[in-house]
Amino acid sequence: MNISPDLASQMASALGCSISSFPQPYLGLPLTVNKVRLSDLQPLIDRFDKYFAGWRGSLLNQAGREVLVRSVLSSFPIYAMCSILLPKGVLDILDSKRRAFLWTGSTSCTGASCNCKAPWDLVCLPKEKGGLGIPDLPVQNKCLLNKFLVKLLAPSSAPWHMWFSAKYSWSASCDLGDDRYTDTAVWRGIRDGLSDFRSATSVQVGSGLSTFFWMDQWLGGDTLAATFPGRSFLPLPPTKCLGSYGNVQLRKFLLLTPPLSSHFGSFSGA
Repeated sequence: MNISPDLASQMASALGCSISSFPQPYLGLPLTVNKVRLSDLQPLIDRFDKYFAGWRGSLLNQAGREVLVRSVLSSFPIYAMCSILLPKGVLDILDSKRRAFLWTGSTSCTGASCNCKAPWDLVCLPKEKGGLGIPDLPVQNKCLLNKFLVKLLAPSSAPWHMWFSAKYSWSASCDLGDDRYTDTAVWRGIRDGLSDFRSATSVQVGSGLSTFFWMDQWLGGDTLAATFPGRSFLPLPPTKCLGSYGNVQLRKFLLLTPPLSSHFGSFSGA
C-alpha cells in the first residue's frame, strides 16, 4: 500500500508472500482502506443463503418460521454489524429474505405472492408494542456500533485503543466530531453514529477533560448545542471541553452570557 509495484515485488519476494489488493478477507470480514461496498459483502450474503438449503420452510407453520427468523437469520449478521456499518443494499437484501421466509417459507417473493399480513416496520416492533419482536437490522447495526463508541471513549490501555490514539492523534480529551479526524472511511463511519450516540447517552462530569460543553449531555435533558442551535451569541468552538475552564472562569462565563445564564438558572431551580 502506497509503494511502487517494483518495490512491492521485491518485498514480496524477500518475505515469501504474494501480492494482493484490498479488500482482503480477515476474520470473516472484508478488510479495506475504503468504504465497504455491497460487492465486498457478497460472501456474507452467500453464507446467509446456506441456511435455507437445509430448511423446508414450506412445511413449517408461521410460528416455526418466526422462531427461525428471530433466532437464526437475525442473529447471523451480528458479528459483521459489530464492526461494519452495513450498506443499505446489504440490509435490504437480508430483510427481503427474512420477510419472504417468514410469510412464505421461501427466500424470495413479490407482490401478492408474499401474502404479507403486516408491514415489515410493524413486524420489527417489540411484542408489547404490537409487533413480532423481529430485530430491526439497521437499528441493531447502529446500536452495536455505538457499543464500540462506548469502549473508545472509556480510558483504556488496550492495544487497539492505543492504535487509534496514534493513528488519529486522538484521545478522550478530543471530540470525536472534530473534522480534523475525518481522513479515512473508518473515522467517518465512527462519526456517522455520533449524533445518535450522544442523543442516547449522558455524561457524568469528573475532571471535565472528556466532557464537551456543547455536544455532550452533561446537564440532563438535551445537549446545549440542541438547546441553542444557532449559538450566534458565542464564538466558542463546538469542541471546547469543560475541563478547559476553571470553576471561577466557568461561572463567570455563564453569568455574562444571558441565554446561558437564564437556561442554567431555570435548570438549577428545577
